Amino acid sequence: MGKKEDSILYFTHSGQENTTDLLEYVFRKAKEKEIKTVIIPSETGKSALKAEEIFHNSDIKLVVVTQIPNTYWSPKGTILTGLLRKEYSDRREKLVNQGVTIIQGNPPVYTLSRSLEWTAPTPELYIEKTLEIFGSGLKTAVQIVLMATDQGVLKPGERVISCGGTYLGLDTAIVTEASYTRNFFTDFTIQEILAKPLQRVKQLPEYEDSAWKGNLEEYYEK
Repeated sequence: MGKKEDSILYFTHSGQENTTDLLEYVFRKAKEKEIKTVIIPSETGKSALKAEEIFHNSDIKLVVVTQIPNTYWSPKGTILTGLLRKEYSDRREKLVNQGVTIIQGNPPVYTLSRSLEWTAPTPELYIEKTLEIFGSGLKTAVQIVLMATDQGVLKPGERVISCGGTYLGLDTAIVTEASYTRNFFTDFTIQEILAKPLQRVKQLPEYEDSAWKGNLEEYYEK
C-alpha cells in the first residue's frame, strides 16, 4: 500500500503577519514538487508585489486574482480593495511588466448569498461556511482556482499551488487540480494542504479577533 509523508507549515495565528513566510515556503515547495504555477489573491497589490519579489527570475508562473472594486473596514476607516481600480495602477503596471497575470472576478461560492445580504439559505452560502471551518484562507484558495479556470488562465486538471488569506495578507496554501466552477463537486481536488493557521477568525471585523495578527498601517494610503 503506497503512502507519502510531507510537512505542513502551521501558523499560530491567521492573517497578514504570515505573508512573507508563507510565500517563501510556497516557493520552496513549488520547486520541490515541480509545480509551475502559483496563484494568489491580492486586493491591494501588496501581497502580489511580495510574491513577485520572491518568485522573481524563476520559472514559476504567478497568477493574481482580485475581486471587483470594494472596501474593507479597518480601525482608521476603509481600505480600498480591487487591484484593477485606478488607485492601484502603479502597482498593477509593475506586476504586469514582470510577467504577472492578473484577473478580476467574483468568488463563485458566495456571490448570490452576498447579493441577498445573507438572508436566504442558498447552496453557495452552505458551501462557503463549510469551507470556512478550515479557515478563511482555505476558502479563498479554493475559490481563486475556480475563478482562474473559468477565465481560461488555468486548464482543468492542471496541478497548481493556490494561496489564500484572512482579511488581508496570506496564511494558507494548498496543492490542487483545477476545475471549472460548474464541475466543482466532480473534478476539483485538494491534493495537499501545505500551510494553514492553527486558529481561524470567528468574528467580524476580523482585525478585532485575537486569532488575527498583522500590520494594518502599511495599507493606509498617504
